[in-house]
Amino acid sequence: MKLSPISLVQIAPLQNAVQKFHDCYLVSSLGALSRSPQGRKVLENNISHNTRNYNVKFRDIGGKSEDYLISKKTVNNMIFETEGGKSYKLNKIVPPVVKAIELAMNKVIKNHPSKKPFIYRMMENQQDFEYNKPSRFLKMFTGKKPVTLNEGGIRMSLFGKIEKAFNLLKKIEKDKDSVFIAGTGWNMWGINSLPSWHCYSVRQVRMEQNRIVLFDHRKQEEVVLPIQNALHQLKFLTGYFSKDLM
Repeated sequence: MKLSPISLVQIAPLQNAVQKFHDCYLVSSLGALSRSPQGRKVLENNISHNTRNYNVKFRDIGGKSEDYLISKKTVNNMIFETEGGKSYKLNKIVPPVVKAIELAMNKVIKNHPSKKPFIYRMMENQQDFEYNKPSRFLKMFTGKKPVTLNEGGIRMSLFGKIEKAFNLLKKIEKDKDSVFIAGTGWNMWGINSLPSWHCYSVRQVRMEQNRIVLFDHRKQEEVVLPIQNALHQLKFLTGYFSKDLM
C-alpha cells in the first residue's frame, strides 16, 4: 500500500508535543523542527504513512539511510507507566507522529546499540528510546551534523564559553527560522534553577531585551530567562540555522 508524506496538520501538534517518557532530547528536537519551514520539510520528507503504517526514515545511520516501518496499531496501543505503577494508553496525549518516531528509535537502538551512549544504556527506563543526546538524534534523523556548543565535556555551564555562547545566540536571534535545542547538565544553582539533564526547544532570543524563551515539553510551558541566567544554567546548545537544512 502506497505511503504518503505526513501533512502540515500532523506536524503542527509537534510544536507543543507532550513529553511523557525520558526523551526530552527527541520531543524538543521535533518541537524545534516543526516551528521552522525547513524543519517541517525535513519532517515531511522523513515521515510517511498509509492506513496501516508509519515509515520513519533516518538519513544517517552509520553513513547510510535506514527506514523503519511502525504499525499504527502499535502506535495506538503504546503504554506509559506512572511512578505509582498505573499504566494507560497515550492515544490522546502524545501526537501519533511522536510515538511513531519513538518506536522507530527503539528499533534503531536495537539494531545499532552504539547510537545510544553507554552510560545511558545503563540507566533504568521503560523504553530503549529514552535518554540520548539531541545532537546525535538530529544527525541521524536529518542526515546533517548540527552546530553544537558544549554538549559534551565536563563543563556544566555555557558561562565558561561566554563569548562563543553570546555569538551563537546573536546568530540564532537573526535567523528566525533556526532550529535549536538548549539543555542543562548537573545544575547547582538553587531552588529556582532549571532541572538537571533536561532539554528545551529554543523559541526566541531577544538580546536587546535580555531574554531567551524556551519551551518545556514536559511541563508544557514557556520558560523565559535573562541571558546571563541562561548562560549560567544551560550546559549546551545544538541545532541548525535555516540554511543548514536546505
